[in-house]
Amino acid sequence: MVSAKRNKDQNEYELQGFDDDMDASVGKRLRKFVKEFSLNKISKLRSLERLPLGNYYILPDSRNIALLAYYFCEMRLSIPEIHGLDIIIKFFLAYNDSETYKLVVDHRSIAKRYIKSDFILDVLGCFPWDTIYKGLGRREEVRYLVWVRLYRVRKVNEFFGKMEKDIRISYFGIRIVKLLAVEFYCTHTAACIFYYLATTLPPSKEEYTWIGSLQLGGYSYENFRAIDIGKRYVTSLYWAILTMATVGYGDIHAVNAREMIFVMIFVSFDMILGAYLIGNMTALIVKGSSTERFRDKMTSLIKFMNRNGLPKELRQQMKKHVRLQFETGTMSEDSVVDYLPMTIRSKVSQTLYSSIVEQVPLFAGCSTEFISEIVAKVIEEHFLPGEVVIQQGGASDQFYIVAHGILEEVLVAEDGSEEVVAQLDAESICGEVGVLCNIPQPFTVRVVELCRLLRLDKNSFTHIVQIYFNDGRKLINNLLEWKDTDARVGQLAAEITFLVAKQQAELALMVNNAAFQGDIAQLKQLVKAGAVTARADYDGRTPLHLAASKGYDAVVHFLIREGVDLNAIDKFGCTPLLEAVKGGHDRTIAILLDHGAELHLKESGSFLCQTVMTGNNELLRRLIEAGVSISATDYDKRTALHLAAAEGAFQVAKMLIDSEADVFAQDRWGRTPLDEAVLHNRTSIIPILKEAAVKRNLVKTISDWKSTVRTRKLTAAAKAESAESDSNGQESQKLVETKESSPRLVSSAGTSPRLARPTATSPRTIRSAESSLSIERQPASERRLERLVTLGVAGPGRRGSNLSDTSSEGLAAKYRTLPARTVGFSGQTIEQSHFARMNPLPRRRATIFPYHPWTPSKLRTLGKVEWVCSTVDELLDLAFHEFGKHGKKVLNQDGGEISSCDLIGDLDKVYVVDEDDIQNAGNPKQESKKTD
Repeated sequence: MVSAKRNKDQNEYELQGFDDDMDASVGKRLRKFVKEFSLNKISKLRSLERLPLGNYYILPDSRNIALLAYYFCEMRLSIPEIHGLDIIIKFFLAYNDSETYKLVVDHRSIAKRYIKSDFILDVLGCFPWDTIYKGLGRREEVRYLVWVRLYRVRKVNEFFGKMEKDIRISYFGIRIVKLLAVEFYCTHTAACIFYYLATTLPPSKEEYTWIGSLQLGGYSYENFRAIDIGKRYVTSLYWAILTMATVGYGDIHAVNAREMIFVMIFVSFDMILGAYLIGNMTALIVKGSSTERFRDKMTSLIKFMNRNGLPKELRQQMKKHVRLQFETGTMSEDSVVDYLPMTIRSKVSQTLYSSIVEQVPLFAGCSTEFISEIVAKVIEEHFLPGEVVIQQGGASDQFYIVAHGILEEVLVAEDGSEEVVAQLDAESICGEVGVLCNIPQPFTVRVVELCRLLRLDKNSFTHIVQIYFNDGRKLINNLLEWKDTDARVGQLAAEITFLVAKQQAELALMVNNAAFQGDIAQLKQLVKAGAVTARADYDGRTPLHLAASKGYDAVVHFLIREGVDLNAIDKFGCTPLLEAVKGGHDRTIAILLDHGAELHLKESGSFLCQTVMTGNNELLRRLIEAGVSISATDYDKRTALHLAAAEGAFQVAKMLIDSEADVFAQDRWGRTPLDEAVLHNRTSIIPILKEAAVKRNLVKTISDWKSTVRTRKLTAAAKAESAESDSNGQESQKLVETKESSPRLVSSAGTSPRLARPTATSPRTIRSAESSLSIERQPASERRLERLVTLGVAGPGRRGSNLSDTSSEGLAAKYRTLPARTVGFSGQTIEQSHFARMNPLPRRRATIFPYHPWTPSKLRTLGKVEWVCSTVDELLDLAFHEFGKHGKKVLNQDGGEISSCDLIGDLDKVYVVDEDDIQNAGNPKQESKKTD
């Protein structure tokens, strides 16, 4: 089980499917190498990739290069031939560019790079300097060139570096091996130098060297050149290790000046080396090195990929991205910045990215504050060549600003074909159209060269735009300018146009919201950004509607100064003034009225009646102050005063009367507010309605009298002028005078005789004529009031001989003390003689039947529909003419006598009966029994 699990986890390591033979012998490793590089498989090597021109190159991360690094690292240090093979391979080894991180496979570039870097030292390291040294007579100057081979040590460092990143191998173990190798290499080199210093002196001076003068126990190193080479190496290495460890037993020490100088240098170097070794050991114990963090992250990533079964290509991309973060240092930089306060991090971002963001065309003309907020929110990311940054059709959650590198925008067709739309370099932007237009990403964005991008999330960007609305408008304008010049943006003209319309609607909503919240600062900012204050929302409400409904006086003042429509009507038929009235904001009402606002209330009568029925006196008061038509009627022609009288709302009725409400208004049933009050027995309302009616009649009567006098004067003047005209003209003038100035008098019989030419008569006759004229000129509404007063007050009648008193005081006293049945000039009551003829009621239809309403059904005959007459007598005459029946009385359906035709409503049934009908009429129930 353990082996199976180990094999499963190992399929993602750098050397996939290759056994770890670190402990194998050199021969075994050589056989492995020959097996892998056999000539019959050379065409199948995965490390060799054929270019279109037929050239070959070697991938730096290929399997075969890894084999060479594992098995011939030691040989390259000792065998020049192997090192020469390594030089040849370097001319075909592709590399990743340090700036773009793009794989370079061009042979000329590879050769140029290698020649400029390590080629010369690698070639010098391949020379057989020992043979050359001997061939040139053992000259010491030539022998120093052997030290060039030490440059190969970097290969060992590269070897251990690659093994440290190979997570199959224990990081702790490989680090211990590396530290031991460093220690051994340093002590080995020091031992060689110690021995070299001793051999440079002639044999005659051996006692002046550290090894020639050495005496260990009973063994002397005199004539050391004859001692076994192995023993000499061990002795020299022993001294080097003791010196490095600074133990200092003293059994071996420097003898001459050269040795002392080298020992001092070596001991100083040992302090640095010791610190390095101890520091690395401490890092291993506390696990704090960056390489170990990289290994831990890579291990977690590999386990995640194996657990979820991700495809191989995606695995490679993920591992390369993690390696890129490690090599570029971004893995540690993010954690460092995270520990800083927000203000310092903002300053760091300003320093690093401000110059880049300011050059982006989309942000051209934006404010410095807006740019600063954008810079503070961006996140730096790195992408390798070939990686897809944005996928076509994906959600628009972020966009990117190119800080370094090259990308390309690709349009992928339905058949899978690709078309390069644009190439993006530094200071460009990608993904912004999808974010701004709120649509799926229209293009696929792919990395061409190693890119350093600045990512900005959509939520952060939207929040910044909402704060800096002016700059948001500027972004849209910049995008519209690109539509005509940028091909990739021009393809999205419809989306951009929709975006502009959407932003206009959102702008209207923002303006309305600011007005609704009373945020005058935000409102001013929006207006400064180009918002139109007269633009209505989906319900037709303007900002003034909302501000007035909330009573925000400062906002109302500001909107009025901006020139908004004071009388705009929304879909509900409300104006800003009506909203202020409904909201109960008196100060706002006064402001709007001062600037000429109007209610424009549709169906104001129904609204007033509803207000009266709900008992909202304050709303009614504000409506009156706002100039509502107080006498407006509803669908039944009822006014607010009708309902107030019927409901007994004294305060409402008084308020309406004080506001000049029409007390004579009639509903469709012909009832006035006083009728309603009498009908519902509202004793508190009746007096104020009577008083108001009297006052209105006094004013109207005086006005009509003055008009009559003025007309007479004009007539007299016209007569004087006509006297000078010819006879035809005089006759015409007399005719005009007769028609315009002659009043009509009503006789007791109800006829209207023409007035005679004024003659010298007695004062009594003149006063009677004037009194008749006054009553004849009385308006119909006044006469109806007179009748209502007569019906509403009980008591005996009184002669009205003093009705000729037309002064204001006299008329007021007369109407205040008006009895139940006032007698006219001819001896008949006003109710019988004047009111019936002069009340301008609308024409009404009634069905007339020539029998008693209690007559059995089998004895009944058809009636006839006729217009209602002015008097009962006329109605009786009409019945005689139609039915040939001399009627005496007119009854209603309940058998009640009708004393006036004004009591007959439209489409009522009336019955004309004589004395016989009245005598024969019994109990309706008894009659029905008899009939049965």
